[in-house]
Amino acid sequence: MLARCRRYRPQAIARPPARRCTCARTLATAAVPEKVRAKLGADLHLQPGHPLHIIKRTIEMHFEAQPGEPYAFFDSLPPQVSVEANFDELLIPPDHVSRAPTDTFYLDEGTVLRTHTSAHQNELMRAGQRAFLCSGDVYRRDTVDRSHYPVFHQTEGLKIFEEWGNGPDAQGRVEEDMKRTLDGLARALFGEVETRWNTDYFPFTEPSWELEILFQGEWLEVRSAPPTQTPSAVPGG
Repeated sequence: MLARCRRYRPQAIARPPARRCTCARTLATAAVPEKVRAKLGADLHLQPGHPLHIIKRTIEMHFEAQPGEPYAFFDSLPPQVSVEANFDELLIPPDHVSRAPTDTFYLDEGTVLRTHTSAHQNELMRAGQRAFLCSGDVYRRDTVDRSHYPVFHQTEGLKIFEEWGNGPDAQGRVEEDMKRTLDGLARALFGEVETRWNTDYFPFTEPSWELEILFQGEWLEVRSAPPTQTPSAVPGG
């Protein structure tokens, strides 16, 4: 039984063969803008005193205090990843809009700037990691507005509960552990806020939840957190 948080979730089916970009729009016309390339290597989340570094360390310290197997932290993995790692290994359908050069920055037919830190989850599991956080800069072709920018940062968490197996009982235990941990994280980040969990729908997980906090009189989504019931999510492992 796996518990994790972010979108583009895998499900318990065989992964598709690796695919390259076959979009009608050529990669040449979808080149990465210089302003975006200039952000590569900035590593704001690694600079002590920077707000992103402060948030990252707050999250890491919260997970350091959790009982059970200690979490490993990864925050320096390169943002250039294969199409296979970013999409195929996460079972994102071949026709999913996120694969298009209008949504993703392609460096060549087989390489992209990661659109999520989920791109590293399978390589970390293959390396034997069973409880980890992965933080880093991610890139998407978003139109700039007050809540969107083509470069932003994510922290992804994943923990495998192999000792609990699969099935309804294990799912209930994972749900309880995950909600307890992430409710605590919300308070570590935002103070003594009111929280609530909503059942939601993501095409790659079942069940799926979102955590919201009450902020200035309105409910604000702060994370999605569905479990993945599949030890076979680790390709070749």
